[in-house]
Amino acid sequence: MRNLIFCLFIFCFAYSQVPNKYSSGIFSKENESLIAIEFLPHQEDNGDGEMTVYSIGSSFIWNGQFEFGTSFNIARGNFNSETDFTLEGFSFGGYYHFKENAFRPYSIKLGGYFGHLRLGDPIFIGNFNIDMDFKYNCLGGGIYKTFYNKNSITIVGLLNYHITNLESQVSYTSSFYTTDNQKGNISDFGFAIRKGKVNIILSMNSESKINFSLGLLLPKLY
Repeated sequence: MRNLIFCLFIFCFAYSQVPNKYSSGIFSKENESLIAIEFLPHQEDNGDGEMTVYSIGSSFIWNGQFEFGTSFNIARGNFNSETDFTLEGFSFGGYYHFKENAFRPYSIKLGGYFGHLRLGDPIFIGNFNIDMDFKYNCLGGGIYKTFYNKNSITIVGLLNYHITNLESQVSYTSSFYTTDNQKGNISDFGFAIRKGKVNIILSMNSESKINFSLGLLLPKLY
């Protein structure tokens, strides 16, 4: 049972460090407002089990500077190929973008996001009914620069750094609770490509894991 709880904690801590949420603002021009739809898949495998997370959400970029979004996250996995589990939750956050200018040849984003994941159904092991609740935040920012912008194709290089925190609460048969807290930091670099309304962001973090997200950019509704 302890191995299962530790496995879930490690999975959720790794997911809390996934970058590129609410990052569509890197494609906006100064004074441009957009609506973005984002899809971010992510997979974790630590030998004892595996977890795949699907995150879908949207964000609004106002005036090329303010970006705020929310997403729904669902994770499915198993432990030792025997115990299946599902985690569900929401996240929200955003960034403020300082676009490059004549004095600074690159753009800066500052902000982060907060999220929550919880077991969709309790896990039963022996006489124990296990329920888990995770809260996380990721604060920081990054720098980015557009290297190519022709023929409706935009290529942006990016470098990010965030400080993360994950708080977990575990309950056994609804009568006994334990809590844990884990802090960390993560950096990643990569590039983003926009072709018309469609974009993809690819990055590699400091643990050599590759993450990607797919997005759709739409003009504002008014």
